[in-house]
Amino acid sequence: MKGSERRISNVAPGYLDTDAVNVSQLKALEDKMTMSFDENNISMPYISIKDDGKNYAKEEQDFKTWVKLKAMELQIENREKNNGETFDPEFKKELTKKIEEIQKK
Repeated sequence: MKGSERRISNVAPGYLDTDAVNVSQLKALEDKMTMSFDENNISMPYISIKDDGKNYAKEEQDFKTWVKLKAMELQIENREKNNGETFDPEFKKELTKKIEEIQKK
């Protein structure tokens, strides 16, 4: 419907990665890149995605899991040593096994 367009005004420029950007930020970036390329007489660089067969997301998830399990293991050791508490030996054995499996990857 012509004439019913809406415009958001008085919006501050985005700062964080999750913030929206405004047109002035995009234009400033475009101008900066254009000037830089014109001055240096170079072409636009590109990013290459190299597939080396590694699954980095899986590695990151494994690391996060390892950190949680290792923290749990250390907490159990601390509570046994300092508080005299006892924990199920089978649980501790399984916990250690999982930690070692992740470390071998």
